Parts: sequence; structure tokens; C-alpha cells
Amino acid sequence: MYAIIQNGKVANIVMADADTAAANGWIASTGASIGDTWDGTAFARPALPAITAAQVKAEAGRRITASAPEWMQRNLTAQAAVLAKIGVDNWTTEQTAEWDAGEVIWARIQAIRTASNVIERLDPIPQDYATNESRWP
Repeated sequence: MYAIIQNGKVANIVMADADTAAANGWIASTGASIGDTWDGTAFARPALPAITAAQVKAEAGRRITASAPEWMQRNLTAQAAVLAKIGVDNWTTEQTAEWDAGEVIWARIQAIRTASNVIERLDPIPQDYATNESRWP
């Protein structure tokens, strides 16, 4: 296996015989990957860009919207305003059930926001913040 180097980076990995590799200036590679850097002596993986709190917030927003689309959130807000005006002591059984269902959705949103807050405070924020489901409810 040989690495084709362009501008100090591995552009491709090819299989070739030693003569072909030498004729083309390819570098013998053991474990090198496309995108790795080559300093003339050794291959190195490039540093991954730091994850920002804004990226974590965006992921939380995606998860919130996936579980409670914005139209649903608006309807819950409107429903809560109506029920607040009526007063809990005057709710029908159906209105109490609607409130309870809304509470479940709101608790899920709060849990996602709490998880996001925890991840945002990590230093550094892990690269797998969006894909590691154990970090999210």
C-alpha cells in the first residue's frame, strides 16, 4: 500500500509494486488514510475542528423539533394560555387530560435542553456529541 501525497496530504491510497511506487514518488504507508498529513517523515491524522456550543444547541433544536414540531409547540402554548385563563379548578376531565399530555411533551423538551446544557459545558465537547445517544434522553 502506498500513499499518493499532494500538498502535504494523502490524496489517495493505492496498491502497487515497489518499482511503480518509487517511479511515481509514492510513499509506503501502513495505516495512513486519505486526508492524513505527511511531513516528509511520518503520517498524522489532522486535528478535528473543535465542536462549539452553537452546534450542540442546533442538535438539541433538531431533536426537539423531531419530537415536537413547531406547530405542536405553538398549539401547546396556546392551549396552556386558554387553560390558565379557565383555571385548573374549572377544567373538564378532557382538559385535564390535554394538560397532562402537554406536560409529557414539555418534560421531553426540557430533558433535551438539560442534556444540551450538560454537553455544552464539556471541555472539549466530544466529537460524537450528536451521535452518542447515551448523551441524550
